Amino acid sequence: MKYTILWYLFLGGILLTLGDIALKKWALTDKYLYYGIGFLMYVIGIIFFSLTLREKNLAVANTILVTVNLITLALVSYFYFDEKLTLMQFAGIALSTIGVILLEMWGND
Repeated sequence: MKYTILWYLFLGGILLTLGDIALKKWALTDKYLYYGIGFLMYVIGIIFFSLTLREKNLAVANTILVTVNLITLALVSYFYFDEKLTLMQFAGIALSTIGVILLEMWGND
């Protein structure tokens, strides 16, 4: 069950990233189809997140979800939108990843 919860959080984070991408496309093109897709991806991502709350601490689950979203969004921003990250931003992403690993290794859930 523990791995199922992690997969739900991973999938939720990916869906939030897809929502972010769609909303960025909406902001650039003003096509409301992208807005609707972004909203739908957010809702489905939060549904996956909510399924984890019966088994996982809220703070830990949210940290994992946001970190997955952060990492995938940084990759998409760099490769798809050609947006650059600073060294400090890379350091923040690395620290977030280390934090998730520590939460999972020494978590009480």
